[in-house]
Amino acid sequence: MDIERDAYNKAEELLSLSLNEWAKTLVVSSSLHPVWVEVLGDPLLRRLLLRFIFCRATHSLFKATNHKAEFLPTCMPPLPESVDAGSMLSQSCVMRVASFFGAASQFSFAELTTWPDADTEGAVVKEPVHVTAGDSDMTRSSTSSF
Repeated sequence: MDIERDAYNKAEELLSLSLNEWAKTLVVSSSLHPVWVEVLGDPLLRRLLLRFIFCRATHSLFKATNHKAEFLPTCMPPLPESVDAGSMLSQSCVMRVASFFGAASQFSFAELTTWPDADTEGAVVKEPVHVTAGDSDMTRSSTSSF
């Protein structure tokens, strides 16, 4: 994938911000199943869970697959409604990343969804830089909190 290095770093920062917001929401949730409490204690499993939440929200809000059950991943036990795709938090997180890439029109957000505070301007790719698998955030997972 060719993308300007600064744009890649900004997108990674926006995703990390979203993952952190979901993690905080899960930690303070009074309805969090004990299984998910254990998952949050393991860095790799926590990372997978948070990315699952992001992917589920993205698939749910994407206009082409908008809330069609056959396209939506599920999990057992269920996660709290506070991190559901329909939650304001999830919609804001997806909107933040989609807006950065100029793709917000491809998603179906609730009318009350507020634009995220994060600066999402400057998403245009100027000079392509080849991003390899070694550049992914999984290679830095030991330094990332979420």
